[in-house]
Amino acid sequence: GFDVSVENKSDTFAQIAVQGPKSQEVLQPLCDFDLSALKFFRFKNNASVNGTDCLISRTGYTGEDGFEIYCDPVGAKGIWTALLENPIVKPIGLGARDTLRFEACLPLYGQELDETISPLEANLSAFVHLNKGDFVGKDALEEPKRMLIGLEMEGRSIPRTGFLVYDDHKEIGIVTTGNFCPSLNGVYAICLVEKKEYGDDEFEIMIRNKPMKAKRANMPFYNKKYRK
Repeated sequence: GFDVSVENKSDTFAQIAVQGPKSQEVLQPLCDFDLSALKFFRFKNNASVNGTDCLISRTGYTGEDGFEIYCDPVGAKGIWTALLENPIVKPIGLGARDTLRFEACLPLYGQELDETISPLEANLSAFVHLNKGDFVGKDALEEPKRMLIGLEMEGRSIPRTGFLVYDDHKEIGIVTTGNFCPSLNGVYAICLVEKKEYGDDEFEIMIRNKPMKAKRANMPFYNKKYRK
């Protein structure tokens, strides 16, 4: 076995996510180092933000550029207050964050990800290396039976998680996430459906016992505007 001890330190850390195309601009005055040197998906430890020792990473789940700050809860209060002194900074909650990640088609556990959905079915093939030799579960991964597709609703009805999706009156899958996209002024859905070529087929999603028309939409619905 391993000589390992595990300690739950959840209460000793707080996290603040600063997200958006101006995130570097608003955060830089509070930092003691050049944020432009921090590349996407990288982090810096022992960084000072508003005088508080932090771990800061160039990450997020909004489809935009952004940073996530980890520090002690007392220091986080000071950072939060300092950020809100900038008039362009607006506080948001998980509801807004979920809308943003949906527009960018970032998968969420419990919806596009769970124990029954393989990485290839969830459009995460970049994280699976099938050419590295034999491994447990390789055969199952090589033959995915489902895939995620994007749909745009013709009307304003919102398709919710679990609603049934039809192609040519045949049930082919379910909605994993559906919502109104403010950036696109339309209603969209990410759906887990049978893996096959659908082309320009028209689809229907059953909403309150009524089939509502939808058409194929490219994913991500909203394209990022920053360079990694």
